[in-house]
This record gives sequence, C-alpha cells and structure tokens, in this order.
Amino acid sequence: MDAVPSKEETLFTAVGTVYWPVSNQTDSTPLVTADGSTISIAALELGGIRWCALSRDLLARWGGPFEYGDKLRVTGSGDYDGVWTVRDSMNARFGATAPTHDRGVPGVVRPHNLDAISVDGKYHIDFLVKKGQLIAWTQIQIQKSP
Repeated sequence: MDAVPSKEETLFTAVGTVYWPVSNQTDSTPLVTADGSTISIAALELGGIRWCALSRDLLARWGGPFEYGDKLRVTGSGDYDGVWTVRDSMNARFGATAPTHDRGVPGVVRPHNLDAISVDGKYHIDFLVKKGQLIAWTQIQIQKSP
C-alpha cells in the first residue's frame, strides 16, 4: 500500500489572482494583513515582499492544511513562481467551500475587475503585488515549502 503524503507534500491546484493593499480590495485597514503583519509599500514596490492570501478552506483556522506564516512553493504562475509566505485570508466567497454566487451570478465572481472566474469548488491563492498589476491563472500548483 502506498504511503499517504503528509500535509507538507500535498499538492493543491488553485485559481490565482493578484491584489494590492487598497481598501476596495481588502478592508478598511489595507496595510494590515489577517495575521497582523504590516505591509511596507516601499518594500512591496521594490519586490521585497512575497506574501499571499489563501481561500479560507486552505487555512488551518477553517480546517485547511496551511497556517499563517507558512511558506508555499508555487508553480504555474510565470513570474510569480517561487516561495510565498501566507499572511492573509481571502473573503469567504472564494474557495472550494465558498458560496456559489456573487452579485447574483451563480458560481461566478469578478475579483479585482478581471474577467469573471468560476471559483465554485476551487481553491484560491491571491498574490500581494504593487498597485496596477492585473493577472489571473486557473491551474496554479501550491504546496508547503520546507
């Protein structure tokens, strides 16, 4: 019988988007992440921050395998491939256990003015980037990095 992979070895396929720290994409405190970390705009602009938000179903607080502060190895996202640190969580409407509607359209949301992406039944990762970048992927691979 094959060994069951540990949480550290488990590979998740996710939808991916980007966000920047502004209140219409986060909340009323856009420079403070869900784990209490403070975003340095200067460091973000220079590319010195590689932080991400995950859909709640991927976070331990809601029964998932990842904790705030975990390092993730990401592939399938071009220039965004590499190691990212989990510092934030996404709105409850994103993820495999998400409600299946937003703005009255079943199964579809419009994150950050991108084209509509179906997120019903899919994990989600959101990369923190400098303002102005818009991009989305449908088949990103994420796993815990050693």
